[in-house]
This record gives sequence, structure tokens and C-alpha cells, in this order.
Amino acid sequence: MRFAVFWSRIKTNNMQLYSAGNFVYIRIILGLIALICVIQGLWYVAFPLCILCAWIFPAYYEVLLLGLIYDSLFGFVGGGLKSYYGFVVAIILFFASEAVGRFVRK
Repeated sequence: MRFAVFWSRIKTNNMQLYSAGNFVYIRIILGLIALICVIQGLWYVAFPLCILCAWIFPAYYEVLLLGLIYDSLFGFVGGGLKSYYGFVVAIILFFASEAVGRFVRK
């Protein structure tokens, strides 16, 4: 099987999976999983999951909220910019995924 045929089958199967109704439910479920991981302190699970979600979903604003929650739970007290590492990383992830996503999705 040629790669082009294989890739076209994957794209058509994904379009059925990401129909308008399923798209919202998948986004909510993955957002809740990421929120639970952040609350539990599992940043090594939440970070790759947020990168995946930021790549799949357009304008994944939830990553900014997750960064603020992470900093409020586990940030340094009185550390200046050090106390906002999670939020700064979330902002960088958000803008980088939007820029790359616009370039790739054209």
C-alpha cells in the first residue's frame, strides 16, 4: 500500500471521528484529564497532553487556565517571575502552537 493511500484513509477516518458533535466532547474530556493531572501534580503527563491538545484543537485556551492553576498550586511564593513558570510556559505553548498550526493547516 502506498503512503498516499494510507494517509488518505487516516484523514477520512479522523474526519468521521472529529465531527462537530464529537469534537467538542473530545476537547472537554481531554481538558478534564489535563486538569486532573495538573491538580494531582502530574506535570509530566499534563504537559505532553497539553501539547497534543494544542496541536489538535484550534485556539486551545484551556492551556492558559491550566498554567494559572498549576502556578497557584505549586508556584514559588514571592519568587518574582519564578512563581509564574507554568503560566509563562503555557503562553509560549499557546502562541507557538497557533503560529505553527496556521502555517501547517493552510
